[in-house]
Amino acid sequence: MTVTYTGDRKFCFGIEELTEQLGFSVGINGYEIFAEKTDGRTLRVLTDRDHAKIFYPTDSLFFKGFSLALQYAGKTAEMSVEPIIKTAGTMQDCSDGLMSVSAVKNFIRQSALMGYGYIGLYTETTYFVDGEPYFGYKTGAYSTGELDEMVSYGEKFCVEVIPFVQTLGHLAQLFRWSEYADVRDTGDVLLPEYDRTYSLIEKMIASLRKSYKTNRIHLGMDEAYFLGLGRYRWFVNEDGCDSETLFIDHIKKVVNIAAKYGFTEPEIWFDNIFGMKFKGYIYPPENIFRPFEQKLVDGFPKIKMRFWNYGMLSESEFKRHCDNIRRLSPDIGFASVVHGYTSFAPANAKTAKTIDSVLSGCLNNGISDLLITRWESLQSPFSMLPSYFLFSERFAKGKGYDEEERCKFLFGYTYSEFITLDIPNDLAFSEKDRLTLENNPPYYILAEDLLLGITEKHIPENAGKYYRDCAEKLAKPCNVKSPYANVFRFEKALCDALAEKADLSRTIKELYDAGDRAGLKKVSASIAAAAEKTEIFHDAYREYWLSYNKRFGFELFDMRLGGLCKRLLAVKKIIDDFADGITDKIEELEEQRLPLYKGGENTIACYKGWNNITVGRLMRL
Repeated sequence: MTVTYTGDRKFCFGIEELTEQLGFSVGINGYEIFAEKTDGRTLRVLTDRDHAKIFYPTDSLFFKGFSLALQYAGKTAEMSVEPIIKTAGTMQDCSDGLMSVSAVKNFIRQSALMGYGYIGLYTETTYFVDGEPYFGYKTGAYSTGELDEMVSYGEKFCVEVIPFVQTLGHLAQLFRWSEYADVRDTGDVLLPEYDRTYSLIEKMIASLRKSYKTNRIHLGMDEAYFLGLGRYRWFVNEDGCDSETLFIDHIKKVVNIAAKYGFTEPEIWFDNIFGMKFKGYIYPPENIFRPFEQKLVDGFPKIKMRFWNYGMLSESEFKRHCDNIRRLSPDIGFASVVHGYTSFAPANAKTAKTIDSVLSGCLNNGISDLLITRWESLQSPFSMLPSYFLFSERFAKGKGYDEEERCKFLFGYTYSEFITLDIPNDLAFSEKDRLTLENNPPYYILAEDLLLGITEKHIPENAGKYYRDCAEKLAKPCNVKSPYANVFRFEKALCDALAEKADLSRTIKELYDAGDRAGLKKVSASIAAAAEKTEIFHDAYREYWLSYNKRFGFELFDMRLGGLCKRLLAVKKIIDDFADGITDKIEELEEQRLPLYKGGENTIACYKGWNNITVGRLMRL
């Protein structure tokens, strides 16, 4: 279809960029789409056989309106979208997995089509800092030019690109290098009240200013609950200091630096002051909560606090926590999450269960800025598009169009088809497991060592069959014409590997305990098949990773998955030697197997420690 667009020319670049995904071309004498900016809050789209009219209240809703006009081109339809949340955006973790520039640009396009107003790039040390050659070293850090390109691309789609950085904790990568030994307090936390710390932070913010055009900046400062309890007491103040006051003084210093470089709308995560005051309880129960001292309240800087919670809070709990945060800052934003981030498969359906409570909590507590985070994911953010899509349809009331059809128009799959991606994560012993918001059986089953059996008590007996069925269900979506079919292909390779491996740990232990050497000899062939499928998965993961990330970071999975394949073959040799009578026993199989935690047998777990799964004894090597 050819489209003839009439309206503000600033949108023309974005329209051209969408031609391939949405299946149209731009030219004269085509289907006429007229766009006009209007007052109010509601996006309206009218279509008929030859024309479409878009009346958009904000630039951030233009591309949602344009795509609706395309979707219903040639039909008589009237659609409207009324936002119920003033501002909504996403945050992409670009530290654990560093998204490529092309993937960020792709996500900006999808954000614009769904009506998101901003995207945050979470970069702990994955950007370059002038005069600090070890900052960003070996991480694949974004250059100034790369940041410029992404920010400019966001501007053309009316999606604000915002820096999400760390200026206190979560800087373990920095402290790998002796260059920064003197600015370390404890763990991964910067040393407060130390001149070089603030000199470094100023260089960080000055470097960010070169690329980012926004006034907004997220300064991090979460989970640094032991601030001032490390080298601070040795080298800055031997008498120690009240940690809450120390934290507040640090915020003030960093906010002043940010303002100096034009970042006049700073924010931080809410939790640190609560974690310090209430001994790790960032959501203190009522029986231990006590009001902040008035001196602390009066001295707290004017800064936005980002309240985050990734579960389902009751309305009363949501309100209580908001009220507690507002004792310090009247300006609150809320952060939710897309679930499944600990696994090789998403949990879009589980995210869906949180959306109503998130929105009602925001609306009932005067929160007008909603952020959807994605953390430390082992998979592409595009596997979580169903979650972003559903959030976008709920934070704005849409009328006159079908959600399932719209999801398919944008991404090639209906919402119901798209969430088939969840099924590798849905392995369960019981319905209780299915209600758990975060679990990751694909991850720990893949990592499971067949002789150690550290997670065996958390793998149901039907796991192998379950994953064979998953592979069959994922096969058909693999062949759909969609830019996101590669996600289905990746997950099918995952399920093929899990189908071969999932039952082996238990089977080997049972046969060994029964003294069945002949049975173990038969299992030997299955171990070889598991190694072969794991190697295929390794190759599929590399291809998948490079479709959305820079190469940096995948060396970890080369070592993990390559090592896993070699270990499987080593276990096969150990099993063969025992089955053939060459050895009298297998020491690892002599031990009783225990669940990961007492009383946790026959439950699905969320267990992220690859080394803790694959190695029985942690060694200082």
